[in-house]
Amino acid sequence: MTVTDEITGQQLTESLLKGVGNKQMWAATRLLGAHRDGYWLRRLLDEARLSVAVETVIERSGRHPSVDWDTLGHLLLARPRALKCSSSELAVLEVTASLVFCCRVSSARCSGP
Repeated sequence: MTVTDEITGQQLTESLLKGVGNKQMWAATRLLGAHRDGYWLRRLLDEARLSVAVETVIERSGRHPSVDWDTLGHLLLARPRALKCSSSELAVLEVTASLVFCCRVSSARCSGP
């Protein structure tokens, strides 16, 4: 069990929003925190759970940890299958990234079955 397993998704979200002033980043982080009680935030924080070696998606070098949206966006564009998750879970990440970048992250995912 990690520390992130002991708090709610909302509490985890609030901890990652300290010092974030960008409205799109706020909305995207809140969406990740609300989805399955913070599933993706927990998974991104616990790098050992990630299925691939990637750059750190949670930036810890500042005063407060926060989601590094540039790294997440790059990962989604360059290696979307590397996260080893269902298409619906991947869609949650794509939607949140599109909130931050104000564009659709992956056009291939919208082509249907």
